[in-house]
Amino acid sequence: MAGLITPLIMCGGAGTRLQPISRESLPKQFLPLFADHSTFQETALRLRDPDLFATPVIITHHSCQGHVERQLKALRAPAEIILEPERKGSGPAILAGTLHIAATRGGDAMVLALAADHVVRDGDGFRGTCRAALDAARSGAIVTFGIVPDHAATGYGYIEPGEVMAGNARSVRRFIEKPDADSAARHMRDGLLWNSGNFLFQAPSLIDEYRRFDGETVEAVHAAMQGAAVHSHVVRPQDSAFARAAGRSIDYAVMEKTARAAVVPALHDWTDIGSWQTIYALLRSGQGGGPHALRCISVQPGEVLALPRLRQAEYWIVASGDGVAMVGTTSHPVKANEFVYISPGSDGHIANRGEGELGIVAVSADILLPEPD
Repeated sequence: MAGLITPLIMCGGAGTRLQPISRESLPKQFLPLFADHSTFQETALRLRDPDLFATPVIITHHSCQGHVERQLKALRAPAEIILEPERKGSGPAILAGTLHIAATRGGDAMVLALAADHVVRDGDGFRGTCRAALDAARSGAIVTFGIVPDHAATGYGYIEPGEVMAGNARSVRRFIEKPDADSAARHMRDGLLWNSGNFLFQAPSLIDEYRRFDGETVEAVHAAMQGAAVHSHVVRPQDSAFARAAGRSIDYAVMEKTARAAVVPALHDWTDIGSWQTIYALLRSGQGGGPHALRCISVQPGEVLALPRLRQAEYWIVASGDGVAMVGTTSHPVKANEFVYISPGSDGHIANRGEGELGIVAVSADILLPEPD
């Protein structure tokens, strides 16, 4: 494994922003939203390049162990699994994984921290981005993948690139929180990049910078990993030590403070499926890749759409706009992030009562069935 990148896949989130399909017992990253595979599985499949990547490490909440193991088994994909005793955010998760990788795969191991709920269609481009970031990471930078915006998004953070570094990497002048619409348009005009939340770095770079800004959390997570119970490929950090770690995102804990932050423009497509509006836009663009359980419905201002006679139940979730659904004899006012249940054979309609488009994502209720034990 010497010289290879060790992927660290973070998939412990609860996915609470995608109700009703994502819930504590089956978070969104394990659902087959756009194809036969979940986004977690698609992430693992992008890493099947033995000349570039070592066996991945998965870090997830202990309640997700069954989902992780079943879905890796379906791919015949080996991995190590770290089970967080509690959710502490991406900061302690990445730190725990990095400490484990440094201890087991070499102190200077190259680590690629990835979220499991992103959609990337261009696998070759993704691997090209990883290679483009290597020189800067080897020089000690913590490199994030910046996405060239194709619209003025208000749901993503932005990165302002600074001076040229190694290869095509540039220093990060500043990170910008999710902006309002006017600011997003200005950021796009000024050449700023979306912050993808994916990072490439050598293990000591991340550990040293985390210690610089929050030594107590580093000591707590280090103690948790030192006292971990290890059984085969599964690592269980020590509960009470891990509990002492401060719950923070990696951006807040390290990236917004460090002088080592760098960015490379991504050579691949990217979508973070963190909202129904994002999913609706992905489906409308045709980039959903042949939706497995989802489709989008557009209702224009003043339009009334009769409900189809469904053979299977669906949830209709409003991505944007304002409307009212009549299902049978029951009226349901709906707005963004609210939903109605449409049972098979239901009569009724949905009307747009707002001034803009009423965007709806229809989801097969079958996706809500629990996975087998």
